[in-house]
Amino acid sequence: MPEFKDKETLVNEVIENLSTSLPDTVDFSDGEPLRTIIEALMAELDFQYFQLEQVYDNGFIDTAYGEDLDKLVALLGVKRIQATYATGIVTFSRSTPAPQNFVIPLGTLIETMPNLEGVSIQFQTTQDAVLLEGTTSVDVPIQALLPGSQGNVVANKIIVINEPPTGIESINNNEQTNNGADTETDDELKERARHVLDSSGLGTVKALEYSIKEIAGVKSVEVNNMARGIGTVDVLVLGDIIPLSNEIKTEILNTIDNTKPLGVDVQLLEPSVVYQNIDVTLYISEGYTIDDVKDEVENAILSYVDSLTIGQTLIFNQLSKSILNSSSIIIDLDLNNPIDNVTTDSNKIIRAGKITIH
Repeated sequence: MPEFKDKETLVNEVIENLSTSLPDTVDFSDGEPLRTIIEALMAELDFQYFQLEQVYDNGFIDTAYGEDLDKLVALLGVKRIQATYATGIVTFSRSTPAPQNFVIPLGTLIETMPNLEGVSIQFQTTQDAVLLEGTTSVDVPIQALLPGSQGNVVANKIIVINEPPTGIESINNNEQTNNGADTETDDELKERARHVLDSSGLGTVKALEYSIKEIAGVKSVEVNNMARGIGTVDVLVLGDIIPLSNEIKTEILNTIDNTKPLGVDVQLLEPSVVYQNIDVTLYISEGYTIDDVKDEVENAILSYVDSLTIGQTLIFNQLSKSILNSSSIIIDLDLNNPIDNVTTDSNKIIRAGKITIH
């Protein structure tokens, strides 16, 4: 690695060199004209060194970041995975049968109730819909206005519609919205880029693993070589959605056929889901109620549990910390269920079951 010098080092070296060729009467003390000139010139050179170091670092995966990392990995044919929009279904309702057809236009805006900071998660309908005469409700697909995991909202939270279409009295999401994912981080992108050469060589188990990881919608891959004897491989795949969609499953199977070592029997497996009920008692600041923090707590629980990968243990203290940090008005809590760490088998994954908040 080249040596990049800072301003102080540069100034001292220049003064040292000049001292050997100039009379002893030349004063290099702070504030003297000659030293001031040297410091000004070395400040500019110091900046050039800084820029040169940036250029050098941006030439390596381990030290490149942001847009420079994007440009570097593009040389390997790798692109950063962008954030995706959460999607789901919301039910538009009225209390009595509709006396006529009522249209719900494409792009109708709806949202969750604002949290304590006044922030709500907004969605819009993605197609025109009609609440038919004689009916009281209709289900309509929706998509978050902004990409990212914040759009993954628990059930029964999307209940606000500022300008209700004619004939509509209320809305509700009976199921959680999902598929919202954040933009791939620098560390995640670096990890994929490091393996791109492995995945480019067909006929190896590593190539099989990394090729499947490249598929959009795949969260993690575990390969068990000789799982059922010589010449067999089990591939355990966790997707952003459990179970895998038929579309992603088909893409994985095609990738396996095109990448697997010759003569090897490869079986695609998915982790079994172990649902863990969560029961927590909250102690909150005076003047507030459980309803003031319920949404934040539920989202914190889901965010932590959904981050667990195949075979990973649910850590009691980490779950407690996630809940406690979800709102500033939570003073303390008792986690009634689980009461300890929750472990699972290497082919299973833990997800939240019933969430109870007192």
